[in-house]
Amino acid sequence: STFTGFIVRERESKSKLLQLLSGADFALYWAANFLFDLGTLLLTTLFAFLIFLSFNRTCYIGSVASSLVSALLFLLFALAAVPTSYVLSLFFASHSAAQNAVLC
Repeated sequence: STFTGFIVRERESKSKLLQLLSGADFALYWAANFLFDLGTLLLTTLFAFLIFLSFNRTCYIGSVASSLVSALLFLLFALAAVPTSYVLSLFFASHSAAQNAVLC
């Protein structure tokens, strides 16, 4: 939901339009957004794994195989969640409404 709010806020404030008018490439704009959002989600995943380690959750990180499966699951979720939030952002005019609706 965080990603949706930022995209809608940029559309509300016309900062995306300003960037595109000043010469930013359309594909580069979306690639930069995607990479930043994916990076923040992967950082959150790293923190989740640190929590798994600190609480000794062996069901998620007990072996190499379960660790790899958990990491793959988090990665696939990130690769699906970020583009989905971009698509959902098209249906909202207010960033706060977008963030609350996507969160629920």
